[in-house]
Amino acid sequence: MLPTGAGSGANGSASASASPFVPNAFQQAILEALEGRALRTRALGDAVGDCSRLYKPGGLAELRAQKLVAHHERLGFYSTLAPPPQLPDAGGSAGRSN
Repeated sequence: MLPTGAGSGANGSASASASPFVPNAFQQAILEALEGRALRTRALGDAVGDCSRLYKPGGLAELRAQKLVAHHERLGFYSTLAPPPQLPDAGGSAGRSN
């Protein structure tokens, strides 16, 4: 599910010595937990089994730096590869419901 060029520039101009970003097992669990939904910090921690590791190295910081995970003020964290349907960019109806 992870695109091969996730860490490279838009024109694929990553240097030859730079290797592509590969999430560790914990980060992969975060991405799987966020697939198609947004979770607040505690719910995400519960989903991956360790809330205390989310903000440590090997957690959310690298995923956010690679733009694989983003944060919505009201909804929480979500995967940019599989955003929740309630986000306007995802084609959902995040606005008013009539």
